[in-house]
Amino acid sequence: AAGGKLAEGAFTARALIELAAERNVEMPISAVVDAIVSGEMSIDTAIESLLMRPVKSEA
Repeated sequence: AAGGKLAEGAFTARALIELAAERNVEMPISAVVDAIVSGEMSIDTAIESLLMRPVKSEA
């Protein structure tokens, strides 16, 4: 995280995404949280990526 501080849940977010991938479950919000706290994505890009997802029903 920026400034050398650790965001709460940073390690949990990555573990959650890995577990979801193993079970073939999409978790887009968790994925962008992981990308943000790991410095791979800006907040603006994360919001845009979520808003650009196709609308579909959830089972």
